Amino acid sequence: MLKFRADAGSNDGSSPEQRWRKVVIAMDGSEHAKYALKWYVSHIYRPDDRIILVHAIESRLARILTDDEKDESSKTDEEERKRLKEKLDSYQQLLVDFKLMGEIKTVSDKSAGKAILKAVEELNADVLVTGSRGLGSIRRVLLGSVSEYLLHRVQIPVVICRESSSEV
Repeated sequence: MLKFRADAGSNDGSSPEQRWRKVVIAMDGSEHAKYALKWYVSHIYRPDDRIILVHAIESRLARILTDDEKDESSKTDEEERKRLKEKLDSYQQLLVDFKLMGEIKTVSDKSAGKAILKAVEELNADVLVTGSRGLGSIRRVLLGSVSEYLLHRVQIPVVICRESSSEV
């Protein structure tokens, strides 16, 4: 069984395994990410988990979203804002569908992997759950793999979920 670091602020006298844990689930809107959430709920969810769905956005999009001069924003920028809002709304619906209490956090950096890594560290997460597209080794070398990047850099347990062909 996985054990997680105890909440430093908790002083209820319970053992570390009984204290709440902060679970970050990386979301990108793909079926792979949804499967990771489903896997988490089915296999390691605890009712007292604190769940944060983390969505990494491109640096350019982050600038658009925080730009105060919205009067001058282009039609493309408005479409990007709308798409992001729809995606975040769909994450909220996933929380409702799975009857989970949680929050959604958008993060941005030079790459999705760096953004998620930064969020995991800032949130002081206890475990990271992410999906995997299952790229072959050549594609992974050419395109990179966010899950592999995180696996080698995150200092907490990482659960990488990949749907097997028998589950599809």
